[in-house]
Amino acid sequence: MLAATHHEGLSAQCMCRHDAATRCCRMRLFVMRAAAASLLMAAPAAAMPGFDKLQISLEGQAQGWLQATCTYYGLGWLEPDKATQSLRRLVLLIGKDLGHQAAVEAKSAALKRDPGCQSVWPDSL
Repeated sequence: MLAATHHEGLSAQCMCRHDAATRCCRMRLFVMRAAAASLLMAAPAAAMPGFDKLQISLEGQAQGWLQATCTYYGLGWLEPDKATQSLRRLVLLIGKDLGHQAAVEAKSAALKRDPGCQSVWPDSL
């Protein structure tokens, strides 16, 4: 028979036999506490590799959009004003998401790769 009464608080939540409900609930409670403690005791540095991968991915994606915009402008697929508007928006997003230094580095890399893009690069950001 399943425990369906509220004998000792958590025993109603256990799906054990009535005579073993207390022991079952204590074991489940112990396992839940141990799992929670192991998550709380994890070193903060353990989260850094994932964050670093994400930041590298975002930097690469941002650089790719800048390069694509400059390439499309160079091929004549974008009008100068649209290229400038796109570059301005991209650099502002890079600065917001990755920081000002990342935006400066992205600009430097994009102009080094495609110096012709300087003519449509936004003046001030």
